[in-house]
Amino acid sequence: MRVLHYVDENRLSWAQAWIQLLEALRQRDIENFILCRPGGTLQDMLAVWGFTAYTCRPFLSWAPPLCACVKDAIKRIKPDVIHTRLSQAALIGGYWGKKLDIPVLCTVDKYPKAKYYRYATHLAACSSDVASHMISQGFDESKVTVVSNPIDVSRYERPKGYVPKMRKKSGTPEETFVILAAGRFVDWKGFDVLIKACADLAKFFDFRLWLAGDGPERKNLEDLALRLAVKGIMTFWGFIEDVRPLMWEADLFVLPSKSPEPFGIVALEAMASGLPLVATKAGGVLDFADEACGWLVKPNDPNDLAAAIKDALSFEEARKAKGCAAVKRALRFDVGKIAEQYAALYRKLGL
Repeated sequence: MRVLHYVDENRLSWAQAWIQLLEALRQRDIENFILCRPGGTLQDMLAVWGFTAYTCRPFLSWAPPLCACVKDAIKRIKPDVIHTRLSQAALIGGYWGKKLDIPVLCTVDKYPKAKYYRYATHLAACSSDVASHMISQGFDESKVTVVSNPIDVSRYERPKGYVPKMRKKSGTPEETFVILAAGRFVDWKGFDVLIKACADLAKFFDFRLWLAGDGPERKNLEDLALRLAVKGIMTFWGFIEDVRPLMWEADLFVLPSKSPEPFGIVALEAMASGLPLVATKAGGVLDFADEACGWLVKPNDPNDLAAAIKDALSFEEARKAKGCAAVKRALRFDVGKIAEQYAALYRKLGL
């Protein structure tokens, strides 16, 4: 089966995970063709894995009939199914797929406006919450399937003989408990809520808080840490390309989002690394996290978050049991299993 994967971008923060999915699909006899914008880093990353990317710069992204380069690519490749990612590609690819009578599967990994997906044959929502969002906007429930974001679980197992380096680099003693959070520093991610929760706990417990990421809220977060007198127990790592060493050396992962995460893949990565999870009880994270592998708390509630972290700090056996359960849960979302789900959808649509 021939599948044209269309993404109207040339750089993707999640490119590696996507390419791993393409490779898993190739191993399942799916012939993959990629269409993206020229320039950027995506073409070179695909080439390393042996994928050839066709390029197209749409004339006017908001006017699909004028994006003839997409039509030309579809006619050249002759796919059985078009699979789009991101809203603009869904609009353009969906339009030309419908025009050329080719089924279009659109992955939805946010809470987008319905207008971008109006030409889709079928939607693959990254979580149950995103699926509900799309159905609430009028999409036929029978044409919406939940297909989770994948990870290669094997990449997150701590290597044998791994020598800790991040604790040494940050001046964190080997025996000190480490709380890790990671993501873009924007308000809705709730890192300020985490800092407030840790400020209360720091009066009674010895631990360190590691934050990995960057963004417009960084200075505000640093100022908050200073005001609450917790900057001395914190490390701001900035953006880190490979966050796995931080996960291998931490004891707990926290996802403190104020608003629902469409999926929350960094939390799933942490679980695959063996970390128990504290997460807000909302959004896509509920598809893979529950009290068996962590603690679920109210959004934007520093006191509830502090209580959950206190449990993690206080009860070592429970924490370790939740960490073991987290790894087993993460296996359900391994890239091979998700590739099987996509391959089945392709075959269903391509009949």
